[in-house]
Amino acid sequence: MPATVIVDVFSGIPNPQWTIAGDLLVQLKLMLAQLPHFHPGLVPEPPGLGYRGIILQFSPDEGVAGSLRVFGGYVAGPQEIRVDAGRALERWLLETGIRSTNNDILKEILNEL
Repeated sequence: MPATVIVDVFSGIPNPQWTIAGDLLVQLKLMLAQLPHFHPGLVPEPPGLGYRGIILQFSPDEGVAGSLRVFGGYVAGPQEIRVDAGRALERWLLETGIRSTNNDILKEILNEL
């Protein structure tokens, strides 16, 4: 089953989204598994307006509980937080979105990271 990727950027209109399946989904899950765990501390909160990160939603049979938010060098889920050093996963997800949707807002966000 595919994972849904949603870029949390707009208020009042639909956010850009696409699905990741097949080999890309396998690569995504490997990248997530390789991220180190974050021990208790402060994780940056997304701003109230503008780009607020990427939300990953997996189907229940993928073994990932709940939605994950990728933002500011962290991947936060309901059960754990992982460190996305250099925002590599966040960049990779935006690049997959650019290839899937050719959405200019994704290009702008990627350039600002």
